[in-house]
Amino acid sequence: MTGRRRRKVGPLLVCVLLLGCGAVQPADKVFSEQASEAAQEPLPDTDFAVPSEPDAEKENVEAVTAAEAAAGETPGAAGQAQNQGEEGVLASPIPVSEAFIEGNGCFLMRVGTDIYFHRYTREAFPDIALDGAFLGGNSREEEASVLCRYDTLTEEVTEIVPDGCLSELYYCGDRFFYTREAEEEIWTVTPLGEKEKFAPGQVAGVSGDGSRIALWVMRGEDRCLSVYDAQGREASCLTDRSDLGRLRYCGFSEDVLLFTGRDAGNTVRLYSVSPGNEPVCLGMLSVTGTASCDRLVPFSGDAFCLFGWYGGPVNSLEDFLVVRCTPGKEDSLRELQHGYDASHMKGLDPADEPWFRVDAGAVAYLAHEPYSLELTHSNPACSGIRRFVYGDLLLYDGDGNARTLIRDLVPEMDSERLILQDARILGDSAYLMLAQAERDRESDDKIRQAFLFRDMFILRQPLNTETVESLTDFSGRTQNPRTVIGPDWYEVVTPGIDG
Repeated sequence: MTGRRRRKVGPLLVCVLLLGCGAVQPADKVFSEQASEAAQEPLPDTDFAVPSEPDAEKENVEAVTAAEAAAGETPGAAGQAQNQGEEGVLASPIPVSEAFIEGNGCFLMRVGTDIYFHRYTREAFPDIALDGAFLGGNSREEEASVLCRYDTLTEEVTEIVPDGCLSELYYCGDRFFYTREAEEEIWTVTPLGEKEKFAPGQVAGVSGDGSRIALWVMRGEDRCLSVYDAQGREASCLTDRSDLGRLRYCGFSEDVLLFTGRDAGNTVRLYSVSPGNEPVCLGMLSVTGTASCDRLVPFSGDAFCLFGWYGGPVNSLEDFLVVRCTPGKEDSLRELQHGYDASHMKGLDPADEPWFRVDAGAVAYLAHEPYSLELTHSNPACSGIRRFVYGDLLLYDGDGNARTLIRDLVPEMDSERLILQDARILGDSAYLMLAQAERDRESDDKIRQAFLFRDMFILRQPLNTETVESLTDFSGRTQNPRTVIGPDWYEVVTPGIDG
């Protein structure tokens, strides 16, 4: 579910983890035996890429051809579709060079023809979640979170391995990276279920194609922002709180990392760093304070960035900037837009953060992200208002026009709620993650509402049908897709909910 304001773990923004895998094969080996040792020694280059051997390539091609034939496609059609940005037929596990990836760095993800997500039990979550934001926190038990794959070719759901993950999934090389918040550790897991501890720290972000990943890691007493490529080689390493100021990850423009540095006076500067080179200051932002880079669009050697500033009791948008820069070129930053302008922001309100796209080098502002999913009653510019998030599920096309996918997906409720955790278009279907929760008014924090977790449901709707399928049963267990009909789907999947 993406749109004007898309926070990674925000309560209104929701993401489902969807991964591809095979047999369950837990692994006990870790990157470092002791976290303290890893913190004191530089991280060595780690080979986490799939080897490109002739026999392996031949087997992969044969698997693709067989899958195409079974799907009624001509040999080679999958590769052509992939190059066109459409659905491709790929074997799993998949080298990053051959994989078509959607939703990288989200809770719902597609790699090739596999959808990845997590199954959760009640033991996975804290007793209370303010704003109904259950994901992105600390898992209480490792067994309470299980990585799962939905194979879109066979329509089978497979549970891969328990991993204790409540965070987003980041695909790079031949595996997923994720943060275990409770231990402040970075872990990896392959589509075959082999998991290991990579290093103390947190995942910062990943390039959309999975060729680069940025990690916050510890080097002695220093917290560093490090970039690794798909072969496990460290491409750059920047120390937080250095002469650049307090660092904040922005994103990737091809193989170049963009980040901000905020100095003691709260002045924010935008930097870029390419592999093997020193950081370059692209310019200074005109707004001070902690800036969040909410969108980065590479275009013809340049990068367009949307920065937002948030605050208040519900973490609402207070200001935003749109800038253009040339990564690697000093003082190339140009401010394109500061705040709301009714003359070219049709359909937006002053409190909204716009979505934008780049057409022939010019910025076009939209009220909604193209091909995104939202509820009719929602406010993507805030991350702390749950009581107003309900209604029909809407799909926005490339021009920002909406059509209804599922009527009354989340009905207005009182003591019990269905809270949308993530919604995303992956391939030719919409995938949804919905939490069943119960209000706990005694634990409210001022205007922020508290909820108790009950269950999590994964739904799928092919875009060319009105059929809604459930990938979990009413107890939260995974199952092969089961059709649930129309607006009363929640009465089928979750008997007993007070609608």
